[in-house]
Amino acid sequence: MMPSRGYRTNGSNAVAASGMASVIHQVAISTATAAMRVTAGLEASRSRKRVRQNRKGPSRRPIPWLVDLALLIWNPIQRRTDQRWVDQAKAGLDRSGARVVAITGSYGKTTTKGYLAHLLAGQTTVLASPASFNNRMGLARAVNEHLGPGTDVFIAEMGIYGPGEIRDMCTWIPPEVGVFTALGPVHLERMKTLENIARAKREIFERAAVGVILVDDPIMAEIAAEESERRRMIMVSVTGEPADVAGDPVTGDITVDGQS
Repeated sequence: MMPSRGYRTNGSNAVAASGMASVIHQVAISTATAAMRVTAGLEASRSRKRVRQNRKGPSRRPIPWLVDLALLIWNPIQRRTDQRWVDQAKAGLDRSGARVVAITGSYGKTTTKGYLAHLLAGQTTVLASPASFNNRMGLARAVNEHLGPGTDVFIAEMGIYGPGEIRDMCTWIPPEVGVFTALGPVHLERMKTLENIARAKREIFERAAVGVILVDDPIMAEIAAEESERRRMIMVSVTGEPADVAGDPVTGDITVDGQS
């Protein structure tokens, strides 16, 4: 089984400009592979959820307004305290010259990161952020504690609690490749709509030269079309939508530009 998270893997070759084409290819393959796996898992999860709801009736989750209020008060203090670690991480990343692949999504980001780290391991030296290190301080810690000389690619998983977080992280971890794996009702109590969640997630593309996106959701397909006017976008589908990379969840086959 491919790892779902990784720290550091060693390869023999540095990633030159021409080598990024291979990295981008592997990013797209990893996104499709993870999407097929996640799709199968979601179907099984939905079936189990329907069974539970039939037994217990619909569940209600309280709006976490108390948590939001506490964070509103605490965040400015926390950011000032943490800034030195962020500055240290930025300096270390700049010194290393590592190319950054940043991954976000309502689900599938950790799986995509794991597949990508596995595929790149034999080609280059890779550092992937641990699964739980997907916020500002987690990523700063991952860089400060694990980024060493000779790291060619840093794979940064980026989560959100609200809008602007990914934009902020990308100012000091600027991605060459941004990945948006999937859209779902995570943080819906706080973000109110899927469109708001998508708007926060698409910040991953703002500084990227290349974007990789799953286009099976209509909102994400619209984002892909809009972002294509600003940068190169690689479309991925596992439901038969027109795409550059297509995965078949039944057979497990992946085609790139129509070729297996």
